[in-house]
Amino acid sequence: MEKALKITAIVLFILIMGFFVVQFWLGNKIASVIEEKGSEFDGGAYHVEVGSARINLFARSVTISNVRMKPDTTGGHPAGQPEYLLDVAVDGIFASGFNLKMIRGKEPFKLTRLEIDRPIISADVYGGTGKEQDADSTSAGGNKPFNFPTRRLVITDGAIVVRQHKDGGHTYTEADDINIDIRENSSGSASQQGLIGAFAGSGSVSGIVLTNADASVDTIIDTVRVDLGPGNVSIAGVTVTPRYPKETFVYKSSRHRDWTHLWARDILVSGIDVTAAGNGQGADGKNMLVTVDSVHVGSGLVESYKDRNAHQPYWVRKLIYESVSELPVLLTVRQAVIGSMDAVYSELPKMGTSAGIINFTNLSGTVTGLSNVPSADDPYWTLAANGFIYGAAPVSATFYFPKDEKTNRWEARGLLGRLDLRNLNKTIIPLAKAEVESGTVDEMDFHLVGNSHTASVEVNLLYDDLKVDLVKFKGDHEIKERRFLSWLANEFVIKDSNPSGGETRHGSGTAERELDRSQFNFLWKTLVQGIKEVAGL
Repeated sequence: MEKALKITAIVLFILIMGFFVVQFWLGNKIASVIEEKGSEFDGGAYHVEVGSARINLFARSVTISNVRMKPDTTGGHPAGQPEYLLDVAVDGIFASGFNLKMIRGKEPFKLTRLEIDRPIISADVYGGTGKEQDADSTSAGGNKPFNFPTRRLVITDGAIVVRQHKDGGHTYTEADDINIDIRENSSGSASQQGLIGAFAGSGSVSGIVLTNADASVDTIIDTVRVDLGPGNVSIAGVTVTPRYPKETFVYKSSRHRDWTHLWARDILVSGIDVTAAGNGQGADGKNMLVTVDSVHVGSGLVESYKDRNAHQPYWVRKLIYESVSELPVLLTVRQAVIGSMDAVYSELPKMGTSAGIINFTNLSGTVTGLSNVPSADDPYWTLAANGFIYGAAPVSATFYFPKDEKTNRWEARGLLGRLDLRNLNKTIIPLAKAEVESGTVDEMDFHLVGNSHTASVEVNLLYDDLKVDLVKFKGDHEIKERRFLSWLANEFVIKDSNPSGGETRHGSGTAERELDRSQFNFLWKTLVQGIKEVAGL
């Protein structure tokens, strides 16, 4: 009996040891397979090292430590310029829920849990992949279920750096402190409930930095948090900062664009979902439909500066509704609200020494029904905004933009409150060589109708005691009045009040769009035609 027990104990010991030896052998095998297959990736352009791999057959799990994949500089790269180069380092990978049927391909590969600890990825990208994929099998337009390889994915303390090389320069993108914990919803597949609705969980990124190709502008996105349950994204702040002062930016930026600085705080996007377009909506290759319940921006600032003395390459600027229509996806945002924003535009005229400035303060606005999905019942989305111009006079406007670019008709209605016209001097002295000596707007309302080429305006402008001096610059900043010309203008051209002589004048006019100018310029250029007619200019 005692001898039988000893034999049994020895057998059990051998079996247990054998079991652990098998696990150890399988772990080493997995590590060697990862190194071998990883090094074959992209034609042998990479070298892969694995610190260790351990398998737990009871738990059906694998733990892999210290994985590194980097370009193999010793053996050279495949013929031709590589499309991308990766350098990947991962402290640890834990995967559970595998089985032999899955490994042998007898059932779909689906892990119970995949954890990736401290992945650090550096990528240099040289153009696109040049590989066309089958839209029926890879795009949402194919209406096939999205196959996620694990029921739960956890990424801890990740970081990504991407450099996109093109035309002698490169853009730079960096994301730090990436943390993700997402899992599949059990209620259905992505094709049934939308890509976002198919998952639950959350993610966060502490900071994202993007630099453009010539390193002239930095974009910083601060603290992004995602909650997939309700489809919410919150962003603490976004800042776009030029690296050069406004006076030299246009000369140092390779694209020679306008100097623009902006920031926005407390951004919340709610109720996001992504689905296949389906039902023939996916025109122009737009196979994804993105819907958003609401967007809220707490506060912000936009500053723009244009130097008319600098030569800028000609490029056509899109109108607002044209840009929305040409988005690569079908988009619907039910409502967007801006809490409070300031806007400043300044322009240095040709041969000028100082810039004209126009500014708006405490702007708030609501966008309703923003969409590029055509609708016969509701063809327009609206933007309603109000604030103060020059920090002095209340101004409000409502814009109607088409959801379908082919409609090509927009409309705007606005109202300006009481304004001391001497506030305009900061704009018109540098740009129009004129100065308002006196004058007050009691009220102005306007109605604009236009398309992508022309616009017309109807203006009702009530004002009194308008007197204007024509000026010229002497030296760098000293202003000298043109007394005789000013007298002629005020005496015989400019109508000093409206109404006058018991009659109220109304203005109208049309303007052609300059394709290389902004939507705001188009609106202002048209509005001025009606104002000039009322004032006799």
